[in-house]
Amino acid sequence: MGDRFERHPAHRLGVRASGHTTQISLQPHAIQLADGSIDVNKQSGDRPGIAIDEIHDGNTRDCLNVTLDGARHLVAALTALIDEVDGWTR
Repeated sequence: MGDRFERHPAHRLGVRASGHTTQISLQPHAIQLADGSIDVNKQSGDRPGIAIDEIHDGNTRDCLNVTLDGARHLVAALTALIDEVDGWTR
């Protein structure tokens, strides 16, 4: 049975400040079982989620691994912060 989900390259976001470049890599992950299904923390203990890593000067550092619900909460928190900071500039 083939892969149930496609391989996705990491999404990279870059921030440049004071001559140093830091990038953030966002990459989905899950474990696919031999029958083609996705393990949802019943066998391996590793839930599907999003890995958030820092890339600085070509070196990758693992920063955060969140579940799908955790990623949704992170998006909501970031959106709230964006709205707050956006309000400062109006």
